[in-house]
Amino acid sequence: MGELLSVFDSDQIESVQHLVRKFWVIGARALANHVIAPYPTADDPMYVPPMTAWLLKEFEADDQVFGLFRTNFHNCRGYFGGGRHYFIETTERMTPYLSHPLRRIREWAQLQLNSAKGEWELNTDCVLQLLL
Repeated sequence: MGELLSVFDSDQIESVQHLVRKFWVIGARALANHVIAPYPTADDPMYVPPMTAWLLKEFEADDQVFGLFRTNFHNCRGYFGGGRHYFIETTERMTPYLSHPLRRIREWAQLQLNSAKGEWELNTDCVLQLLL
């Protein structure tokens, strides 16, 4: 069902909402792996795609929907420029989202920051161990 829901364009949000509501939380969980992560734009440093905002607001109480949403962005993730660059870039992008009106977006941003900090600390520890 998630693959089916992902074929809809963002201008067809009502169609997707209608389908998801038919299956309620099962539909929401299927869609959670396919929505687009929030990202800052030139006009809005806290931009959240409409489908993502709707899903996380409508199913805010379901921890599994949120879990599927957030783990989708950690699969096969890589970064270039070293851990420090990744940490700084993530901090700059995520900090505005910490005050977003949607609770799940705030939680997502905090988890992204925690992950970046953890990777930075892990990389720093590895370098220190190599130097010792």
